Amino acid sequence: MQYTPEYRTLVRGYTPTAVSDYIWNSCVLRMGQPDESFDPDCAPPISAVQAQEILDAYVAAPGLLPALRFWITNQMVATGLLTAVRRDSATLVQLLGGEMGHRRHGIAAARNVTGPVTARLAGIATSPDRSRRTLPAAHTTAHAHRAVPPDAR
Repeated sequence: MQYTPEYRTLVRGYTPTAVSDYIWNSCVLRMGQPDESFDPDCAPPISAVQAQEILDAYVAAPGLLPALRFWITNQMVATGLLTAVRRDSATLVQLLGGEMGHRRHGIAAARNVTGPVTARLAGIATSPDRSRRTLPAAHTTAHAHRAVPPDAR
């Protein structure tokens, strides 16, 4: 799945091609790899005056600041949610690991197990028409909302 956030389109549109090419070819380390990063020691391809002109164009670009704020907020929320999912996954692995020790006699014996996971799963509610299942409120992952600092609005 590929998604290009609006701010990225705007920034790339206001960045001179020669500068963009230099950054991609000289400053990005391990491009396309999971550990892709930016070389902090990469020498600037233009003067400070030229860089300031580009920055001024970014500031004046219609819609860029709101697009950046939107993206930053989305990333903060996503990070919080992923942290909660990781925590809940680790808990589930622990619960399953403890219960799996009781399941040494095959599937038939496993049906009779009443370990912690089985007890928790017994708390799952089924809709009257059995078309969907829902966890009680105590078992759902809380959304991790972070307040946006006033100076970032």
